[in-house]
Amino acid sequence: MEATGLIVGVVGLAGLFNSCLEAVDKVQSYGTFGSESQPLDAQFKAIKARFERWGPAVGIKQGRLFAA
Repeated sequence: MEATGLIVGVVGLAGLFNSCLEAVDKVQSYGTFGSESQPLDAQFKAIKARFERWGPAVGIKQGRLFAA
């Protein structure tokens, strides 16, 4: 019973990761909002890059969980 819950949780994590990447892409598509947004845009891009590297490092690829 506990193993089933763990599997469901891990599968949910992979789906959540994929949803987060989609949300990040949508936010980025809104474009720039002037010169005051440049520092935030740079920080956002850095966080996105770290997040994109983290997924495969823990075994999440293309929205699915694989053995790391």
